[in-house]
Amino acid sequence: MISKMIKEKLDQYGQGFEDLSSTLQDIPGESWNWKPAPDKWSIHEIIIHVVDSEVHGFIRCRFAIAEPGVTILPYNQEKWTAALNYEKQDTAEYIQLFKYLHATTFKLLKSVGDNSWTNFYMHPERGKMTLESWLDSYNDHLSRHIKQIKRTYNEWKSK
Repeated sequence: MISKMIKEKLDQYGQGFEDLSSTLQDIPGESWNWKPAPDKWSIHEIIIHVVDSEVHGFIRCRFAIAEPGVTILPYNQEKWTAALNYEKQDTAEYIQLFKYLHATTFKLLKSVGDNSWTNFYMHPERGKMTLESWLDSYNDHLSRHIKQIKRTYNEWKSK
C-alpha cells in the first residue's frame, strides 16, 4: 500500500495534462510566439520544452523501476531549443504526445509496488534520484512552466 504522501503526489501528477491543457485553452494562439525578451522562451517554446522534458521523464522513471542505479544522460535545454528548432515544431502534435506519455507513465506509477519508490537512477548533475524524487521533480517542473506560461501571457497582454 503506497503512502498517503505518494498518493497525493501521484494525484498531482495525474492531473498534469488537465492543468496544462486548461491553461492553454485560456490563452489565445496569437500570443504563443511572442517572447518577453530575446533570451526568454515564448509560450510555444515552453510547450515544446515541457514535452521534451516529459520524454526524458518517461524514460527516467522506467530506468528507476527496471534498472535501479543506472546513470542517465542529462540534456542541455538551451541547446535543444536552438538545435531542434522549437519555434517551428507543431504544438498540437507535441501536446498530444504529452497527453499520451503522461497518461501511460501515470498508469505505470499507480501499478508499481511500494518497494519501487526507493529505486533510483543516478543523474550526473543532481546525483541520486529515487522514483519518489523523480515524481517530485516532474510535478514541480510542470507547475513552474505552467506559471511561466501564465506570466508570459500576462506580459504579452500588457505590452
